[in-house]
Amino acid sequence: MIYQAKTTSEMEEVMLKSLNRIPWERVDVSFKRSRQWIFAHSTIQVKTYFLNSDGADVIFHMIDHFLY
Repeated sequence: MIYQAKTTSEMEEVMLKSLNRIPWERVDVSFKRSRQWIFAHSTIQVKTYFLNSDGADVIFHMIDHFLY
């Protein structure tokens, strides 16, 4: 059965509760030698390749080590 939230707030609460059931592992990422270090979260997401290209290595690492 799929739960249908009635409000955005209710949906957020359900999502947070579900996420808290998932085991998490912290992974530290260093951008010391990059000019993009100040925007680490955007860099990891590679929102714009031209601006955040240093984050592509993080994504490739995740694909190689966590999906297989």
